[in-house]
Amino acid sequence: MIHETMAVLAGFTLSTKIGITILAAFVSIFVPVAPIIHTMLVVIVIDAFTGIGADIKRHNIPLNFFSSKNWTHISSTKLGLTISKMLAYSLLIISAFLIDQYIITTDVHWFTKIVGVSIALRELLSIVENVEVISGRTIIGTITNILRFGWKTGIADSLDGKHLPPEYNDDNYESEYEEEDES
Repeated sequence: MIHETMAVLAGFTLSTKIGITILAAFVSIFVPVAPIIHTMLVVIVIDAFTGIGADIKRHNIPLNFFSSKNWTHISSTKLGLTISKMLAYSLLIISAFLIDQYIITTDVHWFTKIVGVSIALRELLSIVENVEVISGRTIIGTITNILRFGWKTGIADSLDGKHLPPEYNDDNYESEYEEEDES
């Protein structure tokens, strides 16, 4: 590996080699925050895909990845905002890391982790909202179905609403905790 790298660098001038070395040294400063940034990027991509699914569901378009109708709601503006969000969040995490490393001077990097967790929670909330739009059920409703009717029936009903006994359908079911309206 080293011989291959040296062979590649052999074609460069001395000033280019020095520039590459300085760039590598500068980038290596941010190695400790790479896992946080990578996690944040993955969560943003998941949010983007669930957002596309929610948009398709909102417009009542049958899901077919090979149909051009499914892709008409994706615009370069929306994708540009996703890329801008990735860049802004990355810069925010890097800024928090620099504050941790050179101003607060801790080895644990608590401030960086707090910023990373805040970003992840914000994106997770967005993912939950998108999944609720896609499934048509709240997360609490899905968890309640799983606890009441078991994993298989609870998940199946949360996806299509057809697997519960008729007495438990949303139209017929009244909670014992709800009071009847006497008007």
